[in-house]
Amino acid sequence: MAQNVETETGIPFAIPGDPTPDRRQQGESTLIAVPLTWHIGQRWTLELIGSQIDTTFAFADPDDVWVTESTTDTTSTQARLASNHDLGSHTFSWGGEWRSDEVNDASNLGPNLDAENVEVTSFFLQDVWNMGAKVRLLLGARWDDADQWGSETSPRADLGWRLSESVELRVGYGTAFRPPSIGELYYPFSGNPELVSETSSSADLGFTVGSRNGASRWEITAFSTDLDNLIEFDFESYRNHNIGSASIRGAEITWTQSLPRRGASIVQATYLDTEDDTGLPLLRRPEWSGSWTLHGSFSKHLNGDITMLYVGARDDVDPITFERTRTSSYTSADVALAYSLWNGIELTARALNVLDKEYSEVLGYPAPGRRYLFGLRFGVDKPSRWQSNP
Repeated sequence: MAQNVETETGIPFAIPGDPTPDRRQQGESTLIAVPLTWHIGQRWTLELIGSQIDTTFAFADPDDVWVTESTTDTTSTQARLASNHDLGSHTFSWGGEWRSDEVNDASNLGPNLDAENVEVTSFFLQDVWNMGAKVRLLLGARWDDADQWGSETSPRADLGWRLSESVELRVGYGTAFRPPSIGELYYPFSGNPELVSETSSSADLGFTVGSRNGASRWEITAFSTDLDNLIEFDFESYRNHNIGSASIRGAEITWTQSLPRRGASIVQATYLDTEDDTGLPLLRRPEWSGSWTLHGSFSKHLNGDITMLYVGARDDVDPITFERTRTSSYTSADVALAYSLWNGIELTARALNVLDKEYSEVLGYPAPGRRYLFGLRFGVDKPSRWQSNP
């Protein structure tokens, strides 16, 4: 499998805040992946995949008084082996991963990162136990290790219990982590090689309620997450630090309704209550967000999605004063279409931010206006459901 993507994006913002049409970012990403699968008997399957992603980002702003141009080159090489075993009521999987990330970064002021490298070795195992027709138990664990930030073990347990033909209960608990990036570790002035991984523990409780004819389904989930060793940028010291802890409490509700012509309406809403160890909400986490997606087949060959996305007001940092501020909510819409030509070939088209709304996901970085993407997809057996929901 091979993929190449080239982009060019305007960034109409510059300190002290005057818009500039000359500030741009160009990017190119090339992916090469080789997946292999071996069926060893009827109950044992081995999967092996090797991949490499080369990415280049070039930034230019001739009006900036300091950084007029910069280039970042990254190479990510990964190998993954998974062994899957069908053991009757148990489905057992184990395997390992290896990943190497290397970054070079330089600007007109000189080099910033010179072949900085992080290698991560991982092992995992998981067992799915179907205890009859009503109860399913998932147990798993993953171990990750890197010289720069140490090692982390992340267990996970999930229980699914079908209370009736239309009602299912789900309970889960697990831990996770986010390792520091190469930039957070080594970037000049702001980088901190002493950073350790952010860690979290999460619990969730959910119900799925479906209609008897299968035409509609409600999913309701409540969740709670506690985070430690948050990696945050301290504007006073102008450096990254493990300086915080936080809690996230919330709930999510999803309603799926079948529509004629193999269509569906999907409505999703999320409520978040976040707080750091100083009592303030976490940055860029809206209290309310949601989406509405309509999917349908307009003919034998044509299908598509329309998605409305709502993101509520949230706290952010003013890019000029570095003071905490409140950003307004926004609503955007995307449209995606796929037309099946012949022999597994699809013509695709997307319109992003079709309402041409002005908004910023992060203050200082205005979102692009209305834009269009066209493409061809090969090896498609039937019209695919191409979700435009991010």
